[in-house]
Amino acid sequence: MYNLFGRRNTTSSVSSKHLSKLIRSYAPDWLLTLVLAAIFFTLEKYVGGYKRVFSLSDTSLRHPYAEHERVPVRARLSTHQ
Repeated sequence: MYNLFGRRNTTSSVSSKHLSKLIRSYAPDWLLTLVLAAIFFTLEKYVGGYKRVFSLSDTSLRHPYAEHERVPVRARLSTHQ
């Protein structure tokens, strides 16, 4: 293989020893990923979540009106990002 400047690219060839070492190093990560994905999709299929009927007139979903601010001005000004 040659690069853009016409020189022979010697880094593109990977030895089989290096490739097998690379695959063995990532195998536990991929195995754990597949196990966790299987657990997730199994739970999603068989476990139903809590479902609540939503209505705009439901008063339990409303926030109470605050006459005075609950976070003092000095606390808002003291936080920097």
